Amino acid sequence: MSARKLILLVAVLLGSLAAGLLALLAWVLAPDAPVEDLVGRTPPPVVVTRTEAEPAAGETFTLSGRVTWEDGGPAEGLAVEVDPTDDSGRTVSTTAEDGTWSATVDSPVDVRMDHLPSTPWSYEVEGPRSDLDFSVPPLCPLRVRVLSSSGDPIPRAWVAARVSTSTWNRRWTDYRRTGPDGVGKLDDVACGVATIQARATGFVKARRDEVDTLVQREVTLTLTPGVGLSGQVVDPEDRPVEGVSVRVGLASSVTDEEGHYSLAFDPAATTHVRVTREGYTDLRERLRVPEDSEAIEADFVLHPSREVTVYCAGLPDESCKAVMPLMCTRPWAPFGESCSRKDPSTCTCSAGPVAIRGGGRSVSVAPDQDEAWLDFRDPGGLRGRVLLDGVPTPCSTYTLRIPDDLSDVTRGGVAGRGGACDEEGRFEVLGLAGGTYVVEIVAGTVNRRPDPVQVDGTVVDLGDVDLSDGTDVEGVVIDGLTGQGAPGHTVVAVQDVDDDLAPGTAVAVSRSEGRFVLRGLSDGTWSVFLVSRPLTPATITVSEGTASSEPLLETGDADLLAEQGFGLATDDDGELVVSELDPQGPGAQAGLEVGDRVEGVTVMGLDVGEVLPGLEDQVLDFVLEHYSGPGVGLVVDRDGERVEVELDPGSG
Repeated sequence: MSARKLILLVAVLLGSLAAGLLALLAWVLAPDAPVEDLVGRTPPPVVVTRTEAEPAAGETFTLSGRVTWEDGGPAEGLAVEVDPTDDSGRTVSTTAEDGTWSATVDSPVDVRMDHLPSTPWSYEVEGPRSDLDFSVPPLCPLRVRVLSSSGDPIPRAWVAARVSTSTWNRRWTDYRRTGPDGVGKLDDVACGVATIQARATGFVKARRDEVDTLVQREVTLTLTPGVGLSGQVVDPEDRPVEGVSVRVGLASSVTDEEGHYSLAFDPAATTHVRVTREGYTDLRERLRVPEDSEAIEADFVLHPSREVTVYCAGLPDESCKAVMPLMCTRPWAPFGESCSRKDPSTCTCSAGPVAIRGGGRSVSVAPDQDEAWLDFRDPGGLRGRVLLDGVPTPCSTYTLRIPDDLSDVTRGGVAGRGGACDEEGRFEVLGLAGGTYVVEIVAGTVNRRPDPVQVDGTVVDLGDVDLSDGTDVEGVVIDGLTGQGAPGHTVVAVQDVDDDLAPGTAVAVSRSEGRFVLRGLSDGTWSVFLVSRPLTPATITVSEGTASSEPLLETGDADLLAEQGFGLATDDDGELVVSELDPQGPGAQAGLEVGDRVEGVTVMGLDVGEVLPGLEDQVLDFVLEHYSGPGVGLVVDRDGERVEVELDPGSG
């Protein structure tokens, strides 16, 4: 494989995981200095051209539409959110028996389904409309049972769910209370892979990930008593700060008007506390808990931040709304606080010199500056029309620039830009620097990436892009540790092409029972692999609408288990437990016992959960799949006691 193709492939893979990973490559250098002719420039005023159908300021107007299931039937009893763009407070309309809904507003609004995936995603509305229709997937109601560590039901606990699909990671459902039997009913959960959460006063919040709602309709979560944390948050003048979020692991609290907060947390599962509020600089401190403590106190001082208004020269109306991601960072840091996606965009920044970064561009901002410009005044661009089965369709787009070589990366060449199609399926992305670009197009659950295209100083017309073209290939991901279908894994297909061509790519996420669908594969030979295991691909051939085989991918071959003489299984709570153990094997000799619940991993004596908080699950999976040497141990829960088991004692 040529160097260019390798770089292209790596860039596309990273873009599939998160735009931020690609941005990390582009932003390792210091930010650019402000462009001289943009300093102090006055942005053009926002001009609103009214038609007879558009109301004057303060006038009310009516919005309406219809919500249907994916099979076309009316969807009754679902919430449609109507959110004013001026933050004046959202309203919710509930669909009637025939799926219709309506609302009366007096300002521009964004209209979307509350927490459900939908087609289209949302509408931006400035006047009366009667065609605001949505299509949503079927629902899979859940029953969540909440128990104490002694097995007793916890009444009046709060439960909620969030469902992800291949293109959606939606908000939490509204919290629902459990009844006297400890059961909470979540009737409005979409079918898919869900995260379930439960909390109750005095207990540590519990969460269960990767619940396949299509096959599992009842979930049990166990809450354990936590260590109490309370205190006060003030500003540098010792004045209480209200509305501050104090978060420790899964536990969180919001300060009252006197700045006080209280929560319960699990000291074994976290090492830091994070204190945040809009308008203030985030605070993150190590949390030290004395042994056998039942409650501790901690007070914090939050320093006010400053607000920087950001404009994007060369984009329509100088707006940065389509630039993704857009954030304010320290001059040496690739990531920071996300900025608002309004017009104009505003960024909450710390005191001192900072950088505004977005879309592959960056600019330094001095301590006394409250305005910044990103320069997108390039003549290049992309446009096209999106069809589905020959019919124009609403859609969203994400445009990603692919580095041509490593020197291109150092110039900050990666540009992430979001956009949307109009009612005729047309999209246009302007202000693109010369280079190779990939456009990801999403319409509902259909996701396509046309072949990469070269942009060099002109607007390139992609013509009609029909999302139904190509062959859809189904496959399955199997958990190599348990033998069960594994949802939530990113799958990539790369086409085998000549060196002078850019390879075609397709990306999917395994869903219910580990199933995935790679959409729109053209004829030819494809390598299909997990992003976490790129060196173990499955090879398929696509010809005339048919694939030679169904790709079967395995998350790992459990090298560590075989070498150490033990086996793992998933218990009723979805946790990994030691299910079998060779009494003469290294694992047993190291002190591992049947029934131990695996919670984490140590590497060279360091607890990954402490060193890399939030990544312990990923590192655990990697170690279990690839371990082949000393220095690794497991962190297990044994009858409520946290135990570290060094799997290769004396050889690390």
